[in-house]
Amino acid sequence: MEAIRRVLTVRDVWLVALCQLLFWGGWFGVIGDVPTYFVTVQGMTPTAAGVMTSIILWAYM
Repeated sequence: MEAIRRVLTVRDVWLVALCQLLFWGGWFGVIGDVPTYFVTVQGMTPTAAGVMTSIILWAYM
């Protein structure tokens, strides 16, 4: 338990965790809204929008 306390008091650990949280929040927000954008603005079918979104996800990996 002492080791965890020592790690949690390191400022850099908190900064890395915050950066990761902000990145994930932005990423999930984009992935959640991209299919809607493709359907409403680009005029794609929902199926095509889903395929395009999955390609984006696979390209990220």
